[in-house]
Amino acid sequence: ESKPGPKYFIRFGARNFTSEQFASLQRKDNRLVNLFTKISKGAKSACAKFTVERGILYSTKIKGTKRPVFPESIALDWLKFVHVSFGHPGQSLLQTISKRDVLIFGIKELATFASLNCESCVANQPRRPLPQVLPKPRRFAINPFEKAHFDLWDAGSSDRRGKRYLLA
Repeated sequence: ESKPGPKYFIRFGARNFTSEQFASLQRKDNRLVNLFTKISKGAKSACAKFTVERGILYSTKIKGTKRPVFPESIALDWLKFVHVSFGHPGQSLLQTISKRDVLIFGIKELATFASLNCESCVANQPRRPLPQVLPKPRRFAINPFEKAHFDLWDAGSSDRRGKRYLLA
């Protein structure tokens, strides 16, 4: 007889969270703590858009839906997972895909970071080929001293004969 494993509230990649673990992460997030406080005090602005069930904060902003509010500590990992799972979409599409299932505060910046810092995307990003530039033709001197260069070198201090510069 096998013992049933823990029932996970959410799983993505190698990350697994029970409802208790997820609620604990939410309670450690400063922005979400503020929302929990407003809801417990019955603030209409918060109660109209959010609800707490079994200790977990959900967004009810879109009628008929209940999306868990992700704490900042795991939001970026979620977005990276979604980015890879859905075929490396860009920032805008990554936001759209994620918003269907979860609410993440500051999703635009996090989605931008996740998509711009994806190693696969950076390595495989198409680039314009460099323009083919022909090297400038070089003119070589045919006769002695036809082409001469001079350098003036400053020694920084005078030598024992009082000379400071050298013309080469």
